Formats: sequence, structure tokens, C-alpha cells
Amino acid sequence: MLRHIARVTNLILRRLQDLEQRLKEYYRLLRRIQPRADAKDQPLIAKALEKETPPASLSPSSDLSVDAITRLVTPTTDPIEEDFNKDKMSQATGFIGAHSGRAWLHQLKRKGLRLEDASWQGSETPDDFFADSISSVNYFLDDEELSVDLSVQPFTIPPQDVADELLDTYFDMLHPGFPIVGKTVFLHQYRRLYSEPQSKPPKKWLAIFNLILAIAAQHLSLTYFDEADEWHDPSKYFSRGSMLGLADTPLIPHPDIQQAQIEGLAAFYLLMIGQVNRAWRISGTATSSAIAMGLHLRSVSKDTLDISKELRCRVWWSIFVLETTLSVMTGRPYSVANQFCTAPLPLPFDEDQFGDPFVARLLADANARRTLSKSLLSATAPDAETYLPAVKPCASLYFLFTVEIARIMRCAINLLYAPGATRSSSYSVEKALEDLISTINSLQRRLPEPFQFSRPQEDPAFETQRWCLAFQFYSAKMTIARIAIYRWERSGQATSSRWKEMSDICTNAACNMLSQLPDEPDIIWLGRIAPWCWILHDLMQALTVLLIELESRVKHGAKDPELISRYIQKGMHWLLAMASRHAASERAWQICQDLYLRLTPAATPLALRNP
Repeated sequence: MLRHIARVTNLILRRLQDLEQRLKEYYRLLRRIQPRADAKDQPLIAKALEKETPPASLSPSSDLSVDAITRLVTPTTDPIEEDFNKDKMSQATGFIGAHSGRAWLHQLKRKGLRLEDASWQGSETPDDFFADSISSVNYFLDDEELSVDLSVQPFTIPPQDVADELLDTYFDMLHPGFPIVGKTVFLHQYRRLYSEPQSKPPKKWLAIFNLILAIAAQHLSLTYFDEADEWHDPSKYFSRGSMLGLADTPLIPHPDIQQAQIEGLAAFYLLMIGQVNRAWRISGTATSSAIAMGLHLRSVSKDTLDISKELRCRVWWSIFVLETTLSVMTGRPYSVANQFCTAPLPLPFDEDQFGDPFVARLLADANARRTLSKSLLSATAPDAETYLPAVKPCASLYFLFTVEIARIMRCAINLLYAPGATRSSSYSVEKALEDLISTINSLQRRLPEPFQFSRPQEDPAFETQRWCLAFQFYSAKMTIARIAIYRWERSGQATSSRWKEMSDICTNAACNMLSQLPDEPDIIWLGRIAPWCWILHDLMQALTVLLIELESRVKHGAKDPELISRYIQKGMHWLLAMASRHAASERAWQICQDLYLRLTPAATPLALRNP
């Protein structure tokens, strides 16, 4: 009886696979004739293609479909193959979704680089290099212990000259892309702290103060200090900030604005020290606190000043950008969809411009500020000529573009990487890719001249903004187009040429990102340009894409593998320079070198050296 059932089952499965093949041929034929069809038939064909059913849905088991779109588009999204609770390393890393660069690394590693021969030519291989666990390619420091030093005195403040130095670093380097605190109000309160020693600032304000100092001290330690003294030790400030703002009660307190700022700053600091899993968790808490206060919605309250509404708006968008960044790093979903967020986009004017009559009118007029945002971000917006001359390049304009890139990234994650996206037709995925790339390219063209990074700029003004925007745009293009690499490679010439075009966009974005770096690594310059927590992730994203491309070219004998190798070597030299001061960069360099030497055994290994 059981043998009979097995035979019948096998017959059914063979029949299903035959039907799958026929369906693919029919839909492929429709896609080929669609451009040549007349105007009347093209909409009918497009409608039929929208109903295309992924072959995986026809089979009783997903592993029976040899060419399931699920695997071609989102190969590691759903279901999970790993127990993330099996040991401390797995718990520290956690689930890493398909749009994370670490998932791409893991895919590449499992794709055929685990050779059993003894001809290893590279440097010493990590013990877990050939392990299947995704933690084996986790270059962040999630597995390192994190503790709060309970011996520190929470109300101790540093000498004013030290505090001045750290605050200057924070507001010059980190605040423009993360304006979670109002600079004017904060600095006014800061000056009172030292001019009026008898005053006792609130605990939450002191928590914010210490977390800002921790972030600044961490940034300086990566570039300028070999060993931090007592007043430049970021862990001391983080411990004080945690004791004052995160651990003052055994119960979960009701949120307020300062609590959301504390949680956002804590997440930012954890990201900077490589604790990405913990940073993602506390950023979710910050998002929840912000949502609980309605910061994600447009406020029409008459009890709140217009300037206060704008500062609260910036708190929300700072948390929004941070959570999006961590979502891309971890491959995990974000907390709130764009459709649920109606908070106005941040005004492209710095706080010292809020007193200007034109800016004051925008603060009070929701329609006028909406029109201004559209005129800056959309080429088809009305009244563009009316508003654009009044907007000058500044840190807040840079932040507006950063927010818009984050919004596009969320759309991409939702359309391309969410488990439900695997049910979309191949045609729909192609269309989504094209639309997303078109949107990001259009936004890039809208950048004002001082922010344009694709052409040489001699003016040193806004160098940091240009460089950071370049990395953000290229990272977005890689995240959007990366799935096309696997689709093109697996389907080959039989599939639409648009997959090949998207694959090339992804590879070119990686090369263009690395082109932004000087040929000779200079970590002093790097520390002056941008926070290292973003640099490492973006650099690894580019290197992973190029390693995937190199593997494909080597395997298929394609042209120009040497060109890709040169870009990979440049990125690895930068990782090596960063590794001298940054443990996560050292891990990243080791992983890349192991993979690169497996692909190119004749290459000479790079040696880790002290600065």
C-alpha cells in the first residue's frame, strides 16, 4: 500500500514539474512578445503576467521546485534554516535576513567555497569558517560582553575643556546626520551646567549629555587616541548615561521626548562599538517610545510651539533613519511602514535660521512646507522655482536627503525582501526594481551642486556631506539591485536582459563606492569624513557584491576579473588600515581575505600590521 502511494506521489510530482516547466515557457513567451504587441494587446499581456504564479506554489514541498522564484529573488528570507538559540554566538548574532550584506556573505560562502581539498593557500582559516552558521561571517562584535561600570559616579562631569572638545566633535561630525537633540536648546543648558555649578540638571538631561560624550569619545578613539584617558573613555560616559537614563527603575517607564532621545543615542553608541544586535533591539525601543508619543504623525496641537514641533519631527526622523540603517545591516523588518507615518519631512534649514521670516512661515504652514519638500525631492513638483532659490546647502538639507533615501530603502525592503514579496510575479519584481532604481537616480539628480558627488569638486565645503551621500546612494543601489545578480546567474541568457542590466547596476555601484576612497588608506582622513560604524558596513557591502561578481566571472570565464580584483584589493587595504584600531574591521578583513584567496589562490595574502 505504501509503495503504491509512493508511486502515485512520484507520478504526481513529475506531472507538477512538467506543468511548472510549461508555465515558465508560456510566461517567458508572453514577456518576449509583449514589446512587439499592439497598444490594445499590451495591457492584456501585462495583466496576465501580473497573475503569474511562482512554480513553488504548485509543489507540495518547496524543495521540489527546481527554479522557484522564491529562491531566485529572496533565497534566504523564509523559512529559516538555523536555530538562533543554540549557543551564545548564535544568540549574539541573531537572525540575519536576506537584505543584509552578511546574508550575502553567508550565501557566497555556502555556494561552493567550502572545498575539502588540502590546497588552502590563504592565511590561517578561522575555526568556524566552514561552519554553516551565519555567525561565522559576522564581523561585528555582538559576541563580546557589554557591561555597565557600576563603580562610576553617575553625576560626575568632565572638565569643561574636555566637554567642549567632545561636544564640538559630536555636533560637527555626528549631529548633521542624526539631529536627535535640538542643538540650540541643548547648548544653552550645557553652558548653564558649568556657569551655574549650584544648579542640578535633571537626570534625563544628564543621561543625554553623557551619551553624547560617549559617542564623541568613541569617534575620537578610532582615529586619534591609542589609549583613552579617564576623560576620553567612552565606556565611562556610556555607563553614566545608562545608569541615569536606562536603569533607574525596575519597571518600564512611560516614554517622553527625552526618553526616546536617550534610547536613540544609546542605540547609536552601540552601533558605533559594533554591538549591532543590541543596537537594533534598543532602536526598536526608541521607535516604540516615539510612536507612543505620536511623533510619527503630523502635529496640529495649539499647545506646542512651531519650533518645538520641528525639533520633535527631527527626533522622529533621526530614529527612523537609525532603524532603517540597522534594518539593512541585520536584514530584519522595520517597525512602522511608510504608510503609517505622516510626520512632515524635516525642514532644510538649520536651527539658527528658524528666526528668518520665510522659515518661520514654513514652520507654521503645513502646505507650504510640503510643497517645498516636493520641490526639492521631485523633478515634477509644482512651484519649484518659487522655493528652490531660498534653500541653501546646509546640514539640514543634507539630513532631508538622508531621510528620503531611508524612505526609498524601506520601500525596497518591503517590495523585494519581505517574505510576502516572494509571491510576486517575475514581471512584477522586474518592474519594482526598475522603478526603485529610477527613483533613486532621480533623487541623485536633485542634489544641489555642492552635494553632487559624481563629479569632481574642488570646494572643500560640504565634503563630508558629499562623501556620506555617495555612500548612502551606492548602498541603496546595491541593496535594491543585488537580487538581480543571482537571478541573472541562475537563469542565464534565457531570462530578460533587464536582470543583467540590474546586476551590472549593483556591481557598478560597488565599484563607484570604492572609487570614493583615496587609493592610499588614510584613517585620519576617514575619521574626519564620516563615522566608522557606517563606513565599515557600506565598505563590506561593496566588497561582498564584488566577491560575488568575481566568483561568477571566475566560474564562467567572463571578461575583466582583474578589474574586479583591483577594486576588491583596494577595499581590503582600507579594511586592513582600519583594522589597526577597529576590531570589527579586523574581523571583516579576515573574512574577505579568506574568501578572496579561495577564489584567487595565486594572490598574495595581505598581512595585518600595526599602524
